[in-house]
Amino acid sequence: MDRDDWQRVCEILDDPSRRRSETNQRKYMLSGLVFCHCGNRMTSTSAKRTEGPTYECSPDKLNKDGCGGTRNVMQPREEYIAEQVFARLDSRG
Repeated sequence: MDRDDWQRVCEILDDPSRRRSETNQRKYMLSGLVFCHCGNRMTSTSAKRTEGPTYECSPDKLNKDGCGGTRNVMQPREEYIAEQVFARLDSRG
């Protein structure tokens, strides 16, 4: 990854709009970066379901955005992204 790409990644990760709360809530690799087909930002859920933590499209309580009908299990999505990042880094040799 060149310096410009790295700087852009840092800017995205440091963007205050990604921050949803000031709590010690668990953070996930793609927090704030996953969007539903309806355009709503997907939120993370805990591992209370049998498939583990998920990203869900939840209707916003204030403006009712979001379809509320999409849920993706985190693990395969995050593994795929990590593989792509490492493959890209390895290809830079």
